Amino acid sequence: MERWMHDSFDIICFGRSYWRLHQKIDEKAKELGIYHRIYGHAWYWKFKERWDFPNPFPIKELNKKITEILESVPEELKNIFQRLATTEVKLPSQKGLVREAFQVYICHCFWDRMWDEYSIEERQQLKKFVIAWILSPKLLYEKAGVDIMEGKVKVKKNGEEWEDSPQLKQDYANLLKIIQSVLEK
Repeated sequence: MERWMHDSFDIICFGRSYWRLHQKIDEKAKELGIYHRIYGHAWYWKFKERWDFPNPFPIKELNKKITEILESVPEELKNIFQRLATTEVKLPSQKGLVREAFQVYICHCFWDRMWDEYSIEERQQLKKFVIAWILSPKLLYEKAGVDIMEGKVKVKKNGEEWEDSPQLKQDYANLLKIIQSVLEK
């Protein structure tokens, strides 16, 4: 799956992009092509052993303590998780950010596995669907709880509230440039 799609899913699902994490997970792609998944994709290879499509986020995995979560992450990604937790995105607690980054890592592997199961036609349909979502700030706001204009994401705490996502506007602008080049092809 192309990285812009991972970034798009991040914005739709999390209200922020984890492009550095995706870049690290896929860093071997240029030299190995599709075979890059033997590196940094441990969750991808746990398909049907620890997860499947109907249950991609097993509660037993997501309810673990941070130390257990970090033990589940491939060694080469641990530094990125720590950096995310301390410097890049400010969330109410480091615990929440590490869990979110772990979910992003799981999503990356899930989306790659899904992509590999799709036909060429299904991949093209998915690309069009993702582009339609990303190019519609109204749809992002109403259905995904992502306010591109204000740089906020809807979160559930005691009810629902909007939380600042400081990097969102820049991540979105960067993503639009990439999508523009995709559309020009």
